[in-house]
Amino acid sequence: MTHATQDSDAISVERDILAATFQSRIRLVRLARGQASTDADAEWVSNREWFLARTKTPGSFLWFCAEFDLERSAVLKALDLTDTKENT
Repeated sequence: MTHATQDSDAISVERDILAATFQSRIRLVRLARGQASTDADAEWVSNREWFLARTKTPGSFLWFCAEFDLERSAVLKALDLTDTKENT
């Protein structure tokens, strides 16, 4: 892969991330406040479960740890998460 192709791919990925973030903010602001609160609670639970899951499929927390050479336990400790349900 050439340097120009790598730059183009990186820009495309960055643009996709920015577009997803923008779309998420638009979706959130269109919700009624009560619904946004309910969705936020569900999102918190979902995110916590994502971090604590043991799957290694692409896009999973363990996959990201492998991609970025991160120690799972160190990340969980930094986020004050544990494998128990004590913080739910």
